[in-house]
Amino acid sequence: RLPAPTPAALSLLEAARARQEARKALRAAAVDRQAPTLAELELVHALWVENGAFDGGGGGGGDGGGRGAAVPVEETVTESVVLCQPQDRNVHNKIFGGYLLRQSFELAFVCAYKHAHVLPEFCALGDISFLAPVEIGSILQLRASFEHVRPDRSAVSIRVTARVVDAERGTSKATNSFHYLFSVPPAAPRAATAFAPRTFKDAMRWIAAHRREQLAAALATDARPRFRVSA
Repeated sequence: RLPAPTPAALSLLEAARARQEARKALRAAAVDRQAPTLAELELVHALWVENGAFDGGGGGGGDGGGRGAAVPVEETVTESVVLCQPQDRNVHNKIFGGYLLRQSFELAFVCAYKHAHVLPEFCALGDISFLAPVEIGSILQLRASFEHVRPDRSAVSIRVTARVVDAERGTSKATNSFHYLFSVPPAAPRAATAFAPRTFKDAMRWIAAHRREQLAAALATDARPRFRVSA
């Protein structure tokens, strides 16, 4: 017979259910299912006005935009290539998901570190997509880039994608995607690099990351005990 749950265990169970419902709500609010709101579009427009004129035309008076410190997503890209070894396989003789998670996290951390100019602190892990298994011996290419930076540059959202490269055919296939949120210590001598979306795709990813960060903040302000915020 199982012992009666303690109040602490019940509280943790309730918190887990709340996070599960929050994840369902976030998936329902994905930008491919729910169009950006007027408020979200206004945020993107404000970024463009301040920082978006990378080619010298458009917002910010045509002088490069506002403070001129923003960079497009391609300038935040950090990549790595891994040859998948047998010791990292799972019981199904595929590459273990935890190994992929570690590789993606380390790359996201390096990406944030490079552009924050100080050691970032991990805050939250977003949903992970497993699109296809990774075979032993695969050439795995990981690509990390900025998705979202808070207006005060105190936190940055990093997107990591994993693709298996077919060297003989010169093709690649997406296998995973990961989303991480890092904060920059308040005492940092320099804030994170300003980032503004340049294309429509970048803007949609910015809005999606903004929604995930809002959810993480809402969960963090909940007084119930929980292990770690996970948007």
